[in-house]
Amino acid sequence: MAEIRIGELRSQVEVTDTDTLLSPRVLARIVAAVEAELDKKAREAEARQSQTRIGEGRE
Repeated sequence: MAEIRIGELRSQVEVTDTDTLLSPRVLARIVAAVEAELDKKAREAEARQSQTRIGEGRE
């Protein structure tokens, strides 16, 4: 935390880690991680459905 004095004005400012803010780079990483997880879940659901399907494509 930093203390700033300007004449009679006095304020305290908290400095944050800029990597924790939703910068475009960080937001892109979050979106990519979510998309990858959604793709994984969809592939798992499709595989599970094809393993339990009766009659289609099986002889």
